[in-house]
Parts: sequence; structure tokens; C-alpha cells
Amino acid sequence: PRFTLFPYTTLFGSFGMSHDIQQPAPVNMDMPVGGAHANIFSAIIRFLHIVRLRKGIVIAWLLIAAVGGSVYYSVAPRKYDADAQLYVIRTQGNAVTPGSSETLRQVKDEIPTHVRLVSSQRVIMGALDKLGPDHRIDFNNTSKEAWADTVRRNLRVSAERTTNLTDFRYRSLDPDAAASMLKVLRHAYLKVVNDSIQTRSQQDLARLVDLPATLEPDVSGSAPT
Repeated sequence: PRFTLFPYTTLFGSFGMSHDIQQPAPVNMDMPVGGAHANIFSAIIRFLHIVRLRKGIVIAWLLIAAVGGSVYYSVAPRKYDADAQLYVIRTQGNAVTPGSSETLRQVKDEIPTHVRLVSSQRVIMGALDKLGPDHRIDFNNTSKEAWADTVRRNLRVSAERTTNLTDFRYRSLDPDAAASMLKVLRHAYLKVVNDSIQTRSQQDLARLVDLPATLEPDVSGSAPT
């Protein structure tokens, strides 16, 4: 029988005979900039060559995308936005308070409350009660119980920082419906605010009327000599 002897090689050497282990060539990290640019340029050339070979497929996909976009644009429902702004001030009685820094700070602290109030259930239901039937296009496929949620989805209320302005935006399928919805929302919001102010005024007046009689000055004393 014939036997062939293969050397047993390890990382530390070999048994029976010497064997050199080849080391990987060092990587040159200092590649010249021109070489990198050449690689990028060659990659671009290869990409353009592939596009040229597959230009029929590329043109077909572009045509399909263009036709699909045109069809979607022609059948998609149009939506219209109506914008409005509200300027919030603080009053005492029938007079506007001076624009002191403390008053302005108090107004800015109350702005988030006004933003939340516009989208509250009370304001939205009050607005829907005033909305005419010709401007209810957004609720055609919606039950009456879900009208308030539909209004909230189409309504955007925000406040600009460092200002007393509150922005309203309503999106609708009809421009007249969007404008009418903002109008009734503003009316319902102002009604809620005015009712709240009037209620507080009546409560303050009632407390003044119910003050104990001992606070009144004693006019029954002896007359001065």
C-alpha cells in the first residue's frame, strides 16, 4: 500500500517538515482620494449602463406611476380648509384691564384652557345645533352620535407662543361648510365663555348681598356734639 504524508500544520509551526503560513496582505488605509472618486464614478457608470439595458422596464414603471397618480388625483375627494384667529384678553366688568406684565402672564397661562375649550363636547354640540342642514356634508355617512368625533378629527386648534392668539382650522369637503362650521364653533365658544363669566358675576353679587349686617357701619350711635 502507498501512504502519502501530509504535514500537520498549526499556528505555531509544523511537525515533520517546515511550512510557512501565509499572512493576509495589510490593508492600506491611506487610499488616495482620487481612487475613491474613481470607484464612485465607475459605480455610476455601471448603474447608468444597467438603466440603459432595462430602459423599457423603467419607462413602463414610470408610466404606471404617472397613470396611477393621475387616477388618484382625479377620484380623490377634495378637502378645503377654513382658518380663523381669536384674540384673548382679560376684562374686569366692562373694561379691559391694562396690559401689565402680570395681566399678560395670566392671559398666557389661560390660553391652553381656551384651546381645550374649543374642542370640548359642550362647545361642539352647541355648534352642531346651530349648523344648517346644507353644511353637514361631512356627516353624510356618519351617525349623529359620532358627529362630535368627526368635528374633532377635522378641527385643529393651536396657540402661538408668547402671544394671545388662538388659531382655528377646520377641514371639510365643501368650502362653505368649512367656513360655516368655524362660524358656529366661534359662536358656541363665546357663548360658553360669556355664560361662565356671567355665572361668576352672579355668584360674586350673591356673596356681597349675603354679607352679615354686622359689617354695615353703626349709624345709630350718639350724634356728635
